[in-house]
Amino acid sequence: GLIVNELVTISLQHGLREPAEDEIIVEFRQSGSRQYHLEVRDEGSGFPEEFDPERSGSTGLDIVRSLVDFELEGSLRFENDNGAKVTVTF
Repeated sequence: GLIVNELVTISLQHGLREPAEDEIIVEFRQSGSRQYHLEVRDEGSGFPEEFDPERSGSTGLDIVRSLVDFELEGSLRFENDNGAKVTVTF
């Protein structure tokens, strides 16, 4: 829940061009018997070319990275796909 909250908050603050019109999509799915994928994407302008999640200085992303790395022992992927998309796999 904390991961979803932080990623949606970041999208609301930074990602959406028209917050009243653009969407944030949250998907959770299972693949195989023990692997899960959480995807949060928005319809904004995406991550800037020079974006480095390790050096973003975002407290929200620091929280997400800590939870994914240490609590879930998972991985994070950041990409542009008609907006910003973050995928958590664990």
